[in-house]
Amino acid sequence: MSMAARVEAKAKENEKDGGGWVSANVREVVEIVRAPKHLRLKWKEHPDEELKGFKERCTLWSVEE
Repeated sequence: MSMAARVEAKAKENEKDGGGWVSANVREVVEIVRAPKHLRLKWKEHPDEELKGFKERCTLWSVEE
């Protein structure tokens, strides 16, 4: 299963913690692009998350609504 699917599953498990969840790589790309609508995003960090099927823990990010 892909990392994107695992991140989506983690978001569903934690619906109370905000809207869409993304990996650190996706958040980095959003920050680099700096589209005007992205400048208003409020990020919440979720460090040390475990994703099924992946050995390493990772930092995920959610966008607060």
